[in-house]
Amino acid sequence: MIPLFAGGTGLYIDSFFSGIAEIPAIDRSVREELYRDLDNYGLSALYNKLKEADPDFADRIHPNDKQRILRGLEVYRQTGKPISFYFETNRGCGSSETLYIGLYEERDVLRSKIDMRVDNMIRSGFVEEVRTIRNMGYGSHLKSMRSIGYNEINSYLDGEITLADSIEKIKLETKRYAKRQMTWFRKNKKINWFKPSRIDQIRDIINKWMF
Repeated sequence: MIPLFAGGTGLYIDSFFSGIAEIPAIDRSVREELYRDLDNYGLSALYNKLKEADPDFADRIHPNDKQRILRGLEVYRQTGKPISFYFETNRGCGSSETLYIGLYEERDVLRSKIDMRVDNMIRSGFVEEVRTIRNMGYGSHLKSMRSIGYNEINSYLDGEITLADSIEKIKLETKRYAKRQMTWFRKNKKINWFKPSRIDQIRDIINKWMF
């Protein structure tokens, strides 16, 4: 039996095949200092500090990803080494025999598909879905309600922006996320890239790999 892994989240793929980094424990004082800095200077300032300390990791995450920004900075302050250093020393389940296949679209095509997908989500009742979830007691402060799509619709439901603006923001943030995904995956030089329509070529490389 040959295992098959599929997914678009680079961190999870890398964690399995390259392993999870063994990062030293972080002192409580370091974490507390970071939260004071967050309160005093804001998340944007901390993200800029992360870009200075660990540009490789900073480029992989969203400037509003508080959890990972704080994690990257606390590792750097505790150890003097960027968190990307520990990622590079991982040991996972991958090997020289692992076959990586990546699917890509031209930029304009991908952006158009993202626009259509978001429009379809709205037509299919995404706003009502978020409103129903809120009515069940799941507030906009929850991490899951701050993810792309939910965050923007919550802003609309809270009266902060119009529905049209929230839709445009979803499209923009989704495109930015797609760009970060490609930036992450392109660092893996083992990936064989194909357009989704190249079924025959994908089949050929799999057959050669298997037999």
